[in-house]
Amino acid sequence: MKTRILAVVIFCAAAGTLAWLLYPSPPAPAAKTADAKTPAKIEAPKLAAPLPAPTRSAQVAQPVVAAATSNPAAPTPPADETFVAEPKTDLKACVSTMIHFLQTQDIVSLIKTAMPPDAISQMIASGQASSVEDVAAHFQQMPDISSKISQLLQTLQSVQGQEPEISADGKHATYKVEPGNLPPDGPGNNGGIEFVQVDGFWYLR
Repeated sequence: MKTRILAVVIFCAAAGTLAWLLYPSPPAPAAKTADAKTPAKIEAPKLAAPLPAPTRSAQVAQPVVAAATSNPAAPTPPADETFVAEPKTDLKACVSTMIHFLQTQDIVSLIKTAMPPDAISQMIASGQASSVEDVAAHFQQMPDISSKISQLLQTLQSVQGQEPEISADGKHATYKVEPGNLPPDGPGNNGGIEFVQVDGFWYLR
């Protein structure tokens, strides 16, 4: 009987020893899992680093710079591109306006700009015309009107940009024309083309 009790005691002691040897090993994985969780928490901030932020800010900045540089490039139309059919107080403006109307063959606008008012009044008083439009129609019926327009245009273009000779009273201006550059029967072939000032406005003489 004592032998059986001794055997049972030895068996229980052996089982307890085995249990002590076996159970301490499970905490090791727990420690490993705890260790594994710690790197996971450390790696999370690394993945959350704001890498896309610089590329987005750069992409937004580029259109802003492009838009800023494109605004000043807006062109402004020059004022001398507008040619109004009326007498001019500035002689250079009168010459450039006449050239424009000669190039476009706008005879009515040319007469309103360049023909002295007393010359228009004389034609109306003589019965040749009743208005500026009739004066223009009179000139357009001339058989050599195209040649005269071409000759006058060539003359004015040759003196455009030059400084004319102004009379002492300031009411007459003469542009010198180089001989040989114009037709012999055209305006300015006598060495110059003249303008006269009437009531502060310049007209072709």
